[in-house]
Amino acid sequence: MDAKERTKAELITELEALRKENTQLKRGLEENRNALLLRNMLIDIVEHPIFSIDSAYKYTAFNSAHAKAMKAIYDVDIEIGKNLLECMHVLDDRARAKKNLDKALAGEQLILQSFAGDKNVDRRFYEISHIPIPKGVMVLAQDITELEYANDELKKLSKAVEYSPASIVITDASGSIEYVNPKFCELTGYSLAESIGQNPRILKTEFTPPETFSEMWEAISSGKEWRGEFINRKKNGDLYYELASISPILDTQGEMINFVAVKEDITKRKEAEEDLRSHQASLTALIENTNDDIWSIDSNYQITTLNSNFQEHFVAAFATTLEIGDNIIGILREISAELTKVWQERYNRALQGEHFTVVDSFDYEGVPQYVEAAFNPISINDHIVGISVFAKDITERTLIGKALQKSEEHFRMIAENTGDVIWMYDISAEKFTYISPAAQSLRGYSPEEVRLQSIEDVLSPESYRYIRHELPRRLAAYKSGDDTEYVRTENLGETHKAGHIIHTEVVTTLLADDDRNTYAVLGVSRDITQRKKAEDALVAANTALQIHLSKIEALQGKLREQALRDSITGLYNRHYMREALEREISQAKRKKWPIGLIMIDIDHFKQVNDTFGHLVGDLALQNLGTLIHDNIRSSDIPCRYGGDELLIIMPDTSLEIAHERAELIRSKFESIRIPYKSKTIQVTLSIGVASYSDAETSDYEGMLNAVDEMLYKAKSEGRNRVFSIN
Repeated sequence: MDAKERTKAELITELEALRKENTQLKRGLEENRNALLLRNMLIDIVEHPIFSIDSAYKYTAFNSAHAKAMKAIYDVDIEIGKNLLECMHVLDDRARAKKNLDKALAGEQLILQSFAGDKNVDRRFYEISHIPIPKGVMVLAQDITELEYANDELKKLSKAVEYSPASIVITDASGSIEYVNPKFCELTGYSLAESIGQNPRILKTEFTPPETFSEMWEAISSGKEWRGEFINRKKNGDLYYELASISPILDTQGEMINFVAVKEDITKRKEAEEDLRSHQASLTALIENTNDDIWSIDSNYQITTLNSNFQEHFVAAFATTLEIGDNIIGILREISAELTKVWQERYNRALQGEHFTVVDSFDYEGVPQYVEAAFNPISINDHIVGISVFAKDITERTLIGKALQKSEEHFRMIAENTGDVIWMYDISAEKFTYISPAAQSLRGYSPEEVRLQSIEDVLSPESYRYIRHELPRRLAAYKSGDDTEYVRTENLGETHKAGHIIHTEVVTTLLADDDRNTYAVLGVSRDITQRKKAEDALVAANTALQIHLSKIEALQGKLREQALRDSITGLYNRHYMREALEREISQAKRKKWPIGLIMIDIDHFKQVNDTFGHLVGDLALQNLGTLIHDNIRSSDIPCRYGGDELLIIMPDTSLEIAHERAELIRSKFESIRIPYKSKTIQVTLSIGVASYSDAETSDYEGMLNAVDEMLYKAKSEGRNRVFSIN
């Protein structure tokens, strides 16, 4: 084989070898392409952002989650070969990313938490893993934004609980305390360490009713929230009130695992409520015990308040009783059309916002009487909702006033018949230009002597200071258009030649030209020294008389109260009882409502007196009187019928309600222990109950007989019980 043929064979061999090598290269490229596609597919399946970069920070791979995140945070579309850092327009993000990528490119594997984006727009939080790979870094980012926000909210909630103004208690399902906040420790005095593991009953007192706890456990055990009040005791023994809201906490299976109590200290609110109740009670007592007639009505003329004085005077005048809720105009129409017109006009004036006082006069058995009534609108939030009326008998005061007026007229007549001093004073020259002869008798100086005196010589120091201030003021006012013709000045002091002060009444007028330029003062001075003394004496006498009258009124009120009340029990006496019962029977007939009667008898009262003495018996009656007073309505009328028997008149009350009230009084009295020497005594009650509709007759005697019969049956059945017709 020659050289040419050998070269051709070698070329064929080399070409075959090249072909095989090319085939192997294609197969390797295909395998690499398939592997790359598989890797990208796997990356894209992952829901968290994944990407890889080379050493120049250029993308070599990324999934759709990363592309969406970059678009959302930086509003940029990324692609293979694009520089990651250039896509991050927030400079802080770019610097932080470069620092971490450089560490990974240096071979360090990092796992850290970071954030991206503008904090004012859409900041996202990530847990980022940096994994070094050949010629680059692979980054896996897990979005933990929601978790981060949840942690922030949890921190805020924790702070809110720690610094809450309410005390917060968390217990397990059995009631053992697992957590209390600082407010609980501050309020109760128990530290956190002392509280953990305890039961909230460490705060429990006997003053919280047992049913409160029963209702609470029934509610929270059934998965419901409970709200209520406790009277608890602090570590130091002090009592306090709290308003609690207790809720169960359920796990994912719906099982109760904890209870949370949020409690507010309402001690001050309770004290304020008690003060308000006390104030209202005091106000009611004040209204009831005053000597004035007091009542109020709403905008529809319905009575909202009335005291017993007004009630009694109305009954005495018109033989008609009044009750809360009655329409007073409707009642007056049944009495007198003229009276209705007068009082309706007055009520309407007050309902329109006017405060005013009227005085009515009338003859009673030939003696003039005077009553003063003050009308005052009642407003709530600048809206008039009614009026109050205070009426008082001012007969004595008026008669005294008239007597004072006559006395004043008498003394004024004497003063006017004495010689008055007429004078003229030149303003610019500051001297008197005319003095009448009466000056001699008034001040002891002749007219000639007075004309040589200045105003300071004529007046006392105090009156001179007054005139120095008042005269320029009056001149300026006149110049400005004040046309007051005469000015009367009372009690100017003038000096007498003998050295004493004369009290004068001075009437002056200004003399002026057509341009209102004043040039003189024309005046008349009258000696009122005697009148001043008389007025001072009358004022002193009137003051003394008013004090005396106030004492008489107070004594009369006290005597009237003593005349109506039993001295031992404080209840109404038998005389008032008959009057009240007959009045209530009359009203019940008119209004067609029942009357409940309760007759009470202390069991074996004679034996108590004989064994322990009358002081113990009186103490039993006093305790019973107080108990009755505290357990009836304000409209009920408690009376001492006689001996150890008491009667309660209950207007507009059914037999059933009266029976319940009687049983309450009996049971409470049974629990009272009366002290006697070194021991205590228990006394019981027998009580009979009847009603107006159950009486055989509808008069006073019939009703008493009916309730007395029930009392007799209570005694015959064994005492210490309540017996009614049913």
